[in-house]
Amino acid sequence: MAEGLEGEAGVELFSRAHDLRGMGTTYKFPIITRMAGSLSKLIESEEKRAIAPAKLALAHTSAIRAALRQDIRDEKNPVGRALATELETQVLDLVAEFESAGRARRLIVAFILIQSRQDVFQILFRYTLKLGQRPLNQPAAEQYPAGLARPISME
Repeated sequence: MAEGLEGEAGVELFSRAHDLRGMGTTYKFPIITRMAGSLSKLIESEEKRAIAPAKLALAHTSAIRAALRQDIRDEKNPVGRALATELETQVLDLVAEFESAGRARRLIVAFILIQSRQDVFQILFRYTLKLGQRPLNQPAAEQYPAGLARPISME
């Protein structure tokens, strides 16, 4: 990891962690699924890889290797359980602030989109009120003020 977690090495490490997260339980190593999931969460985006300490990523890879070598398959093993819990805690503490900032950005974008939709609906509503509703017995020519184009009649 000469270039750290940024760049191609970080992307490759994420790809491997993601694969292990998916395959761990399939090969009867759910503890590896858990550890690889924690590593994936740590380095899942370019922004997270930029703030992630390489030593924490290395601790994850070392723990996964140890689980394989020691045949630690699940949380019944107290050492494996404690190690997985500690790795997850370290990752959650590190990315909590990053993710809450991301949630705040998503909420702001959602608010802007909602506000924009409300503006569009208000404009459409005002335009509809300006045109008015034509009663069924009123001729179409009287519905539109002078200067506004009338829709083509399909009758």
